[in-house]
Amino acid sequence: MKKEIELSAPQAEIITSTCWRNILHTGQGFGKTHTMGLISGFLIKHCPDAIGVIGANTYGQLSDATMFRIFQVWKDDFGLKEYKKSSQEGHFVIDKAPPDSFKPHGFTFKSNHNKIFFKNGHVIMLVSMDGYTAIDGREVDYALLDETKDTKEEAVKEYVLSRLRRNTIQVKPRYSFKKDFFPLRSKKETRVGRTVNPAYIFTSPSKVQWLSEMFEFEKYRDEIEATIFNPKDYFVHKDGPESNFSKCMVIASSYHNRKNIGEETLRQRLSELAKDRADMLVFGSPFGKEGVEYYSTFSRKKHVRPVSLDPNYPLHITFDFNVNPYMTLVVSQILPGKGRMRWNIIDEFCLSAPRNSIEGVCRAFANKY
Repeated sequence: MKKEIELSAPQAEIITSTCWRNILHTGQGFGKTHTMGLISGFLIKHCPDAIGVIGANTYGQLSDATMFRIFQVWKDDFGLKEYKKSSQEGHFVIDKAPPDSFKPHGFTFKSNHNKIFFKNGHVIMLVSMDGYTAIDGREVDYALLDETKDTKEEAVKEYVLSRLRRNTIQVKPRYSFKKDFFPLRSKKETRVGRTVNPAYIFTSPSKVQWLSEMFEFEKYRDEIEATIFNPKDYFVHKDGPESNFSKCMVIASSYHNRKNIGEETLRQRLSELAKDRADMLVFGSPFGKEGVEYYSTFSRKKHVRPVSLDPNYPLHITFDFNVNPYMTLVVSQILPGKGRMRWNIIDEFCLSAPRNSIEGVCRAFANKY
């Protein structure tokens, strides 16, 4: 490591996670891509025999934003520079075969395009999530995905996460944050740790149904809303790290990077954004309204309560064709009330791919009712 690294508390939470599925969900300007650079730098250093994936939504975003910042972090914080043939110095090459002085990586690729080869044998594949099938057939150890709010569900679940199958990364036995800092190591270093294939998702807020369901944001709504609006606090939840289904959620506001953003900039953002947008873009809330979803006075706590099916009255079903990428089927009943009719929404079918179709929701409705 080239210099001492300063971390905010939310950054330290995600960097030191030993969970299989991790999400850093923050306000704009928090430093998500910087955190990607730090995690990838530690993986390069401590897991030389691993192969990873770094993905963004387009090659333009991957090249001009994600990797641009990551390269800078590698250089500034780890002293990693691109290899120059003229000087015979450097630590990695991009899109070309590594020189003979590099440790052999041991993999066979049809092409070196969109790959980074490191001096110690580590390999990173670069993937545009609009061409996510490029990763099909390749087994990898870890994945770091940028701005996943704009990524298709099947790209993440069916292609990236399903590729995390190799067995070379483990949690360091008797790990200590003060002593070791980063908890993951190469399995060759010691063979008594717990194997892990981590995926790290970095995203700014958006109303993305599948991502919310994947990390169960609604389950922790009260805890999230009780912490993120305090500029000095944040939400973190880590469950069952010994399980292959373990998840780490870190949700934090832009205030945790106020040193670089500036208090004045944050005050300016709050003054020019409507409250719901500020809740999302500054405070990192995964529940903010985007202006077209609800009536302005709608409140989940005030206007939603449990209702049950009345078997004496018919069911009504309606379809919502505008909830991309889902086909939503809503089930309701119209019931007599005191002086007026009641319209109860009793169920909703909003299925993940590949069942997010008319046929899929109709079949699910028929099976249940």
